[in-house]
Amino acid sequence: MPKLLTKIARALAGDDWPSKDSASGSIEFSENNFFDDWDATATLRTNIYKEMDEIDETVPEGSRALSVLADNAVNARDGSAASFRVLYNGAYVGKAKQKLIEEMLERTELREKIGEYVRSTLKYGDGFEQIVVSDLMRIERIMSMPVDTMRRNEDEKGVLEKVAFTQYEPGTTKVVAQFSRWQIYHLRWNHEPDSKYGRGQLYAARGAWKKMVAMEEAFVINRLTRAFARLLFTVDTTGMTEEQGRLRCQKVMNDLRKRNDVPGDNASSQMTVVKDIVIGKKKNALGGKYEEDLTDVKVLDTSSTADWSVDPLKYYRNKFLSQTGVPKSHLGLEEDINAKATLQWQDERFVRTVRRVQMMVSEFVVRLIKIEFALNGIDVKNVDIDIEWQSPSTTDMVDRAAAFQNSAVAFEKMAPFFNPAGLKEFAAWYMREQLGMPETQAIAMTQYIGGVNVNNNAET
Repeated sequence: MPKLLTKIARALAGDDWPSKDSASGSIEFSENNFFDDWDATATLRTNIYKEMDEIDETVPEGSRALSVLADNAVNARDGSAASFRVLYNGAYVGKAKQKLIEEMLERTELREKIGEYVRSTLKYGDGFEQIVVSDLMRIERIMSMPVDTMRRNEDEKGVLEKVAFTQYEPGTTKVVAQFSRWQIYHLRWNHEPDSKYGRGQLYAARGAWKKMVAMEEAFVINRLTRAFARLLFTVDTTGMTEEQGRLRCQKVMNDLRKRNDVPGDNASSQMTVVKDIVIGKKKNALGGKYEEDLTDVKVLDTSSTADWSVDPLKYYRNKFLSQTGVPKSHLGLEEDINAKATLQWQDERFVRTVRRVQMMVSEFVVRLIKIEFALNGIDVKNVDIDIEWQSPSTTDMVDRAAAFQNSAVAFEKMAPFFNPAGLKEFAAWYMREQLGMPETQAIAMTQYIGGVNVNNNAET
């Protein structure tokens, strides 16, 4: 193992660093294990990633849904670049340590690029972010690795091996690079316990997407092939034998189709309603009476069920949209929204999905912060931090404000039962546990409690 990697690994391991390193000093890697499940894992994942790319490039609804979900998860206040805030709980992380983290966030441009990481992870289900550390013992940048080139290495118990991640050339089994656990952070969306990898947000929509594409193509082909109406020629063959009638019809069609674009060139083209047609008609003497012959030209009705019915397309489109997890109203498709209650319920469900995305990304940010602390010799065991995101929905903000107001009313009614000394303790607990405030904010808020008479009862 190179000296720099050993130094970094020792800093991150802290007290857990073994007293003696391995004899070889290198990361062990078994090519046999890699090749054993190559076909079963790499080929399937590569095909799925390609389908996700095709959906993103060709299906507007799918591409828009991924963007909406990512934007709502990491949106910043008033369009600023500060998409999230780091909240430090307790007095252990002072101003100097906080400055250390802010400098790391600026170097890596994490706040500005977090949206790219989130959208890519939602699309593929996986995101492999390489944490690049310099010889200055600090995180310099975050590099997204191509998902189809990365492999996660776990033992039979699901624990990352010493070579936690391996990169290989696309479509081959040639190993390009190997990474320790701390070097790659694996973002996994819709991850299941029995799988090493995540699943994209549109993973289950692939079946509906394939059927929808096939039906749309059939719909377009049907419209194009029937764009011009066809003509029905009725040729009068009265008094002719079957063979004479056939020859007569053939001669009429040949005469109508002939076009002489170049002298001596007898090319032919199919007759349509956009071409001028000239035919002769006469009256036949039948039984002493003159009657019109049967020669005629009519326009055929070429419409068919497939030409105007879009119900099957709507069916598969709805199946596809249901898998995106994004309400139709957020995609500009509001034809099915007929009640305010339905819209509100969909928005609440969407907010839950967005918050789950934020939880996934918060773990990534916290991991980076702790690595930066460890590289600077700071004990991460005493670090207690939270990541705060902007509320993903205006409705959610209104609901939270109403809940906060109700909690304040409840606190006001309970405050008289506490003496002045215990009120601050109760207030800190209430704001932390009931209102969800970080500990540092709750303690700071209690400093303002004092000298105020609640309900004209207790001196607070």
